[in-house]
Amino acid sequence: MLSVIKLFLTSNNTDIQHAMLPQLMCELYSLLNEEYTLELEKCDTKPFCIRLFEKDNEWCWSVTCFGRKAYENIILPLTDRKFSSFVLPGSNDMRISITRKNVFKQSVDSLIEESVLGKSPYRFTLQFIAPTVFKNNDRFVFFPDIYLMYESLLDRSQLVSDKISFADKETFEELVRATSITAYDIKTSRCILDHERTTGFIGRVTFRIDGPELMRGYAKMLFRLGEFTGIGEGGTQGLGAIFLEKEEGRHGQYTEKNNS
Repeated sequence: MLSVIKLFLTSNNTDIQHAMLPQLMCELYSLLNEEYTLELEKCDTKPFCIRLFEKDNEWCWSVTCFGRKAYENIILPLTDRKFSSFVLPGSNDMRISITRKNVFKQSVDSLIEESVLGKSPYRFTLQFIAPTVFKNNDRFVFFPDIYLMYESLLDRSQLVSDKISFADKETFEELVRATSITAYDIKTSRCILDHERTTGFIGRVTFRIDGPELMRGYAKMLFRLGEFTGIGEGGTQGLGAIFLEKEEGRHGQYTEKNNS
């Protein structure tokens, strides 16, 4: 099971900014029970990721969980009505108010089935709503490199299902060759990764996939899973949040109208 809670934030005495993510992580951990917190500390791969991004002049703190246990121990405490405001940890009395909360749940199996077996268009527009950065040969890449993008999406999909894989490397490389960037509107964005400042990118990128419908469906599945898992480096640090904004092609056009 995939689950997401989005908390929309405001403050009267401070400007909310992406650099607050480490403090939001501290606030999140303060809400968890001690036993589960100790369990998380022992995990090499955390069953959740957090994001903080601005959209339509609103700041959203998003927490995505993988599996029912994470949902029960992380999402449910955040839904408590008593959790309506908090003082930002480590700040000088900076109070953050939560204006509303949205919770969404999705079955992994149904997402895979809808994507792979449903009708798949040729073009997909992804919105990178949090700084995104890839890593290749120990170097950071802050551009939507197609190979690194698919490699990351496939790797992060293992967080939610062991059913997702390519039969062989050639099939994976065929998808990479079939994909091209047809439009982009991106800019660099400074961010913090592993306690160090680096550069990522944000914005919109449109991809065209020239291949059989099954291949396009597989790409659609990876994009949709990426909305939950994120992409690139630093998923648990708030980086790499994406949104599948538009699908268009032979089967008409579909535009997501609400990302709240």
